[in-house]
Amino acid sequence: MNKDFIIITGSNFLNKGSQSMLFSTVQMLKEKYPDKKIIMLSTKDYFDSKLDKGNFNFEILPDYLSRFIAPPIRYARKIFMKLTGEEGVMEKKEEMQKLKEILSHTSMLVDISGFALSSEWKSQVVSINYILRIAAAKYWKIPMYILPQSFGPFEYKFPYNFINNILNYYYLRYPRIICSREQDGVNCLRKYHLKNVKRVNDTVITTKFIELSKIYMKAQHLKKYEIKGEHPIAVIPNMRSIQRGKTEQLLELYEELINDLSKIHDIYLIRHSVEDIEGCRMIAERCSGNSRLHLIGDDMNCFEFEALVKQFDFCIAARFHSIVHAYKNGIPCISMGWAVKYKELLESFGQEKFLFDVRGGVDRKRLKNCIQYLESNYEVESNEILENLPLLRQNNALSAMEESK
Repeated sequence: MNKDFIIITGSNFLNKGSQSMLFSTVQMLKEKYPDKKIIMLSTKDYFDSKLDKGNFNFEILPDYLSRFIAPPIRYARKIFMKLTGEEGVMEKKEEMQKLKEILSHTSMLVDISGFALSSEWKSQVVSINYILRIAAAKYWKIPMYILPQSFGPFEYKFPYNFINNILNYYYLRYPRIICSREQDGVNCLRKYHLKNVKRVNDTVITTKFIELSKIYMKAQHLKKYEIKGEHPIAVIPNMRSIQRGKTEQLLELYEELINDLSKIHDIYLIRHSVEDIEGCRMIAERCSGNSRLHLIGDDMNCFEFEALVKQFDFCIAARFHSIVHAYKNGIPCISMGWAVKYKELLESFGQEKFLFDVRGGVDRKRLKNCIQYLESNYEVESNEILENLPLLRQNNALSAMEESK
């Protein structure tokens, strides 16, 4: 039986970090397996009428994988979802049949979730759905690779502590490799006594550039942004950081920083993910009288974002992959993050002195000192970032996949 397909799960177009992980992975797989057809499973993107799905060099289908697992688990899942009120989108028979046929001819399943297997999520069903993808791969005997992403903690509440830990312990043994992009994730996964876990750097970091022809069917006309003003700075908020921190204090801090910085700099307020436009608007409203603050609220793709971010001296950024895109172009960042992934990312580039965790409150004096330092030394930090980049690229997903075979 021919194995013509490669399935990618765990990605979406709404988040530019996820989008860039998808495009990096598609290019990597097309170069390694040019004869395979790539299928991306994403229910939201499949039903998004605004997305030109026919313009990609891969097919998009709904993620119905959890329906294609061993019957006892499938029935238990259905009952559990009804009891918890998380039944999700009703599947369509035509797409179900198509996916079933594809599964019969799939050579591998690759998961690129940025951060899903964790008790951090408000709905702990997220972890169950993640594991059920592995259950589907195991049931259909499809080799599975989990590419670089964040894991843990695994402090589930009752009854999920019982359900999730059993599922994790049993199914996480199946993938040929589980790539954790942080050492903290490796440490968290140790509780399941796994032998297939390896620390591997983020796919977007390890990809030098992406060829548009590998991603799109037609030539693309990318929107270009002309950044004006002396020594421009980008502010890239994250609604998740705003919600996880002390919201009012954090918004006040952004307002104070922008008002101070605008005495010297032009400041560009940019969204990196669809949900972040709310945070951008909240900040812009507080600084409505500031003529040197410019809001770019466009839903740009990851290529447009990267071309934009390279025009700044430095960024005050709260989205993980907005920092990654900046670092790929040697742009220093002050990180306003909320998880350990920010800490390890900055440490890997020698930039840990610019790390701020919004969950515990931000030390304003230290933050302002960091900004003053970058105003005079951003080129020094840029060189530090670019010197670390080639070494980080050596520990990549493709090498990890090949070693695991």
